[in-house]
Amino acid sequence: MTPTHLKIDVVGDEASVLAGARATLTAGGRRPTVFLELHNDILRARGETPGRVLQELGAWGYRLEAPSGAPLTADAAVGPRVTRLVALPSE
Repeated sequence: MTPTHLKIDVVGDEASVLAGARATLTAGGRRPTVFLELHNDILRARGETPGRVLQELGAWGYRLEAPSGAPLTADAAVGPRVTRLVALPSE
């Protein structure tokens, strides 16, 4: 059974978790909504690029929103120390 949503709050390991969830996030049919807490400062301190996480979601057909439902750009999401966002499948 495919989950309806994923909540990811892994304090800097977002890219690894998304890589592990790739099959679920890219499979045909109903794909889950992703609630993601992106720890930009920690990712940068590890030499990673926070925008890469969001680029993968975009490549997999997800669009970003703020928790309020307002559209969110990747550029705006990587600015703060921590960003909470919702990634919705564009179907």
